[in-house]
Amino acid sequence: MVSDVQHAGRPSRAQVYDRVLVVGFMVAQLAAVALVAGDSATAWARGTVCGLLLPWLGFSWLIGFVIYFNHIHPDSPWFDDEP
Repeated sequence: MVSDVQHAGRPSRAQVYDRVLVVGFMVAQLAAVALVAGDSATAWARGTVCGLLLPWLGFSWLIGFVIYFNHIHPDSPWFDDEP
């Protein structure tokens, strides 16, 4: 399989801006966890799990749920009209 990156060309300005925003938000979250946790490794680990991992897993589950149910609905355009 050939990677799409080899044939995609340069990313658009909007794609670069989106990537910068996503990475910037993650860095801001990690900085907030570090500020709240202080020097405690346990608090840092708990903050990382509660501040990054659980929200990410929750969002991933919700978006997966929505995409799944939007793609299996009989009114979706790729379903045949046949029973």
